[in-house]
Amino acid sequence: TFEAIIETWALTKNLPVSFENIEFDTEAYNDFIVSQLSPVITRSLTLYGADHTEYQGIYQVSVVVPVGEGVGRANALAQEIKSLFPIYQPITVGVVPSFKVIPITPVTVMDGVTGKTKYTLPIFFRYRADV
Repeated sequence: TFEAIIETWALTKNLPVSFENIEFDTEAYNDFIVSQLSPVITRSLTLYGADHTEYQGIYQVSVVVPVGEGVGRANALAQEIKSLFPIYQPITVGVVPSFKVIPITPVTVMDGVTGKTKYTLPIFFRYRADV
């Protein structure tokens, strides 16, 4: 899934990743990644309803770096993350049964947010899975 792709990439960069509902001390690290999967809609596109389910949502990754170091490193990491999720490139989830999750919008890098000690650069895209 998206989280596995981010985790594998982050390991090559020696960057810790904060995943949802897992304890993570943000003050213990200078640079890190935040991963958040946000389901938005579940629906069926058939009259019967039980033979198809469509899941859509947003996957957001944030690059977090210390304030005062400029935006170069955060932007470079964001560009690498963008390349991990090409639009309309299916990602297989599971073994049997398996299904595909597809990024359905280009990866977007938003404006950074400067906090007291951290600069956060949000990156997101919409996804869809049909089961």
